[in-house]
Amino acid sequence: MTHRQARVLVVGDEASARRDLELALCDEGFIVQSADDVRGALETLAQDRAEVVMVDLAMGDRHELLRALRLREVDVATIVVVAAVDVASSYAAVREGAAGYLTKPVDSVALVLGVERALETRALRREINALRARREQFAMEARRSLRAREALLATVAHDVRAQLAAVTMVTSSLTRGDLPDEHRKRLALVPRAVKRIERIVGDLLDIGRLEAGKLPLDLELAHASTVVEDVAGLLQPIAAERNVSVTTSASDFEVRCARPRIVQALERLGSSAVRGTPRNGSIRLRAELRDDRGWFAVEGGTDGGARREDREPMLEQSGMGASDEAASIDLVIAERIIEAHGGTLEVERGRTMLRFDLPLSGPSAAAAASTVAGKDASAASW
Repeated sequence: MTHRQARVLVVGDEASARRDLELALCDEGFIVQSADDVRGALETLAQDRAEVVMVDLAMGDRHELLRALRLREVDVATIVVVAAVDVASSYAAVREGAAGYLTKPVDSVALVLGVERALETRALRREINALRARREQFAMEARRSLRAREALLATVAHDVRAQLAAVTMVTSSLTRGDLPDEHRKRLALVPRAVKRIERIVGDLLDIGRLEAGKLPLDLELAHASTVVEDVAGLLQPIAAERNVSVTTSASDFEVRCARPRIVQALERLGSSAVRGTPRNGSIRLRAELRDDRGWFAVEGGTDGGARREDREPMLEQSGMGASDEAASIDLVIAERIIEAHGGTLEVERGRTMLRFDLPLSGPSAAAAASTVAGKDASAASW
């Protein structure tokens, strides 16, 4: 349909002015209908839809018609016709939903341009509404998919944990018997393997909850130094296996966070760093105040768990690469937790450092900044 075949409803309370608009539009090839009041306009629209409604009514009736069209979500573009001295009321009409306005006397060129613009506005609005509907549909499908995946993961996790419990029970009974030392050593490896599998299962469940927005974040004030020391303690077993030393450096400031989750995120970054650090190496956990943000970091001795060639993929995909699936899962979980707190996970170029920032706890920010500046200004820089 070309614009000259579009349907236009002219609504005017003055017969002669309404008739002039009808004739001018008909001469331009539009299909024209008319009504003399709000009720007549709504009845006409209910029976025979129009693309454009041209309103030449007194201010009160005009407001009533525009409001009725908006509340009923009638799919039309509205043009108001006002006197030249009444332009201010036309602005109010536009705020009420009109696509534009024309001032009297209306010449044929302005009339056609006004209707064409109104039709373009209507087409654009319809396209936006269609896109919104598609977005809502995609969002609904995504939520449905997340729920299905979460249910599947929960079922699989339950089954896997049940089998692991059986394996643990059988292993425990075997170790109580009379076995050669070689067999006993091999059986001793089973509980460690079971714990690793249980952790992977828990990780997969956590990722699903994080992506579905169902992982609770109970915010509280947490001392950065305590968080760092707790994480260092959690890293000791895996670090001892590789003979990697873990040192800490933390300023005294507070952040508002879900403390167990932030400990979990920092511990996952530390685990990745330990796995990426050669034996007899070292990593350092740091917490510093900078630019009114609390920064936490894991600094590796050689590559900190993120090889140079893997840094960009890590930032883009939140993973360490296919060669280290455990590190990839660790980083996915850490990044999701950090983002849920309004922070960002970064890798500093030229240095072997994984770091993230968190907002401070309001009034403590200034005090923390003063403490850092007073104790050791150089410690605040990375």
